[in-house]
Amino acid sequence: MFATRKQRQRRHEQLAQAHCLSPMFDRPLVEFKNEIDRLKSGTNRIINFDEDFYCNAYPDIKKAVERGEFECGYMHYLLFGQHEVRVTSTIDFRKRFGIAPSYPSTSSLFYPINAHAPRHYETNLMRLPQPDKRELTIFIPYLDASLFYAGYSIFFKDIAKIFGDFEKINVLVLESARNPELLTEFGSQLNILHYREALKITHAPTMAICFDTETFFMALEMLGGDASKIVYYCQDYEAGFFPFGTQYIRCEKALLKSENIIISTPFLRDFLERQGLLNAKRIYVKSPEISPFPVKMEKSKKIFCYFRPEFFNSRNLPEIILEAINAFSARHNGYEFYLVGTVEVSYSFEANGSKVYVLNKLPKDEYINLIGSCDAVVSMIYSAHPGVIAWQSAASGIPTVTNCFLQRDKDTIEKISKNIVVYDPYRDELADKMELALQMDKGDADFNREFYENKEPKDIRSFLLDITSE
Repeated sequence: MFATRKQRQRRHEQLAQAHCLSPMFDRPLVEFKNEIDRLKSGTNRIINFDEDFYCNAYPDIKKAVERGEFECGYMHYLLFGQHEVRVTSTIDFRKRFGIAPSYPSTSSLFYPINAHAPRHYETNLMRLPQPDKRELTIFIPYLDASLFYAGYSIFFKDIAKIFGDFEKINVLVLESARNPELLTEFGSQLNILHYREALKITHAPTMAICFDTETFFMALEMLGGDASKIVYYCQDYEAGFFPFGTQYIRCEKALLKSENIIISTPFLRDFLERQGLLNAKRIYVKSPEISPFPVKMEKSKKIFCYFRPEFFNSRNLPEIILEAINAFSARHNGYEFYLVGTVEVSYSFEANGSKVYVLNKLPKDEYINLIGSCDAVVSMIYSAHPGVIAWQSAASGIPTVTNCFLQRDKDTIEKISKNIVVYDPYRDELADKMELALQMDKGDADFNREFYENKEPKDIRSFLLDITSE
């Protein structure tokens, strides 16, 4: 099958781009092309790259080559693979041992998922000229509508308070930026770039604000190791998302290296202090706003569950919630469960006669109307950050089941609201606690705001601008 003119043109463009990214960039393009032809025939001399290993290790790349999207696997590696932490092999293994290198499929129990060093970010923005006026760089992992939940929106609402104090604002996105329009409400002057486009930035940042552990290290490397200009907006103890290992250490290391940190709640601050993880010169502790919503007084036999079944949301204990629904429904008839909070999942099923609805993100009005009509709320978060859904529903007058966690013990949680039923994951059965919540009165709003809130001497805008003044 002959390639079309458009396909030939695309291959020429790929060849030129790959040539610039290859170790042969200082040699003529025609010499690089000849070596690519040798690579495809298995007689390469200059390019030390095992083509068969790369294509066999990654079936998606092999198929892309077969479809003609890339001339060979090496072309993919130069253009994309080297930025995607893809594993490659040199041809030295075959020469040294006389056998082909091997790599298991991603479905294998022995897939070496950790066979890579932590990511590094080579662009040093501090080598750029200093700006005449202040410039801000924001580092975030994603800009995707399916992930733009409370964590992202609160982050931007807080830092948007200083946008008017900067001449230019760059937003560097580590992974995908599929929905840049999400930031329109926060200002039209935001310059959104993928982190590999960082060279489009023209001046060194006056200050950087990062969203999580990985973006903290991205900011730290891109600012030449100067943590004094970086603000870590910490919304949880991220090490708890991982088993003991490199990523666990990396999360705690980010906390220890931070010189300026915003912490989401006093509960999280207390936990980090007890762990000895706060060395920051400047610490600002937030108290997420608790806004009670209208509650329908009549009983409805509806139960609302905050439900996050994604692999990165294990702290929300989705398996325990489903187990409790089965146990509860075996003892009680006629209830409806609304499992709300998934990213891309929505379906319905029956559990021992109870109707169960799994819903993804709802519009705010529909969400408030639904939760306000329920007789009880179940909101789990096995983490140092307590979340706010449980506090909001309890403050509104809905009996709410939530779990304790280390220093966030039963006595502490019960001081927040009389509408909270504390669940101990080690000692209690969640179905029993759901029954207890349903026995309580509904509609009696109660919230100990003085106990919950943290009083900071400055607002968050002043805290951030003080960092730029030194």
